[in-house]
Amino acid sequence: ALHHTFPFATLLRNTGLMLHPLSLIMMGDAKPFQDVLRHISAPLLVKLEFPADVILPKNHPAFGKTRLEGKTTAYLCPGRQCLPPVTDADALEQLLRQERGGQRPANDG
Repeated sequence: ALHHTFPFATLLRNTGLMLHPLSLIMMGDAKPFQDVLRHISAPLLVKLEFPADVILPKNHPAFGKTRLEGKTTAYLCPGRQCLPPVTDADALEQLLRQERGGQRPANDG
């Protein structure tokens, strides 16, 4: 049983991704959000960064997402629906914490 440790851990992690997907779509340069993403623990977060002028096909999950007021814009998407977009790091941090149930894990910076 000990030789199946890593495959089992992979199965558990991927099950978490399937049951509780959380993605972050960033339209534009993601630098304004980098500090938040470095200091908050969200191990199952899937991050997608796109240039401001990208045109995505209709079947892409990020289709229709745009920048607001010319600023880099982040869309946090739990499951298949996205929360309202944010353009500043503090608002993104608040959304990420809300999605975790307001908890602050010990490994948050």
